[in-house]
Amino acid sequence: MNSRIPTVRTLCSSLLLVLPLITQAAPSMDFPHAGAGGPPFQEGNALPFASDRLPPYVHDLDLSNSQRARIAEILKTQGASLRDKAEAGRKAQNELRKLAFSSDYSEDKAKALADVSIPIMAELAVLHARLDHAIFTVLTPEQQQQAKEHMANFKGHFPRH
Repeated sequence: MNSRIPTVRTLCSSLLLVLPLITQAAPSMDFPHAGAGGPPFQEGNALPFASDRLPPYVHDLDLSNSQRARIAEILKTQGASLRDKAEAGRKAQNELRKLAFSSDYSEDKAKALADVSIPIMAELAVLHARLDHAIFTVLTPEQQQQAKEHMANFKGHFPRH
């Protein structure tokens, strides 16, 4: 029995040292938080679709200079509407969140705010798909296959640009 006590102490000590690192390695998306690890479109994070940042699914591709320039142009021209729509979506979601934590809450008000948010999010999804498709068409068939593989590796989390 005495031989197990140091092992348990060692294990507990190790957990206490490692636990803060584990919690910071992949922050939970359940609670809003600012900073680079936060969800896209959250205040405090750089908005996606900046023309100087390539989407993550093309990071490891061997892009030519002309491909990079074409992708940057796509991000510049289509990114503005995406940023505007994302901002509108963020505002609608923030209003709903504020209502949830107010004494003025009612189901009708919540549904009305959600009804404002739904078409914005639908349009944002279409704009995002349009942008991704435009970038996809710039790639060679081999690069397109690699991009598909990169997207498959995202495993459900939303890729930030």
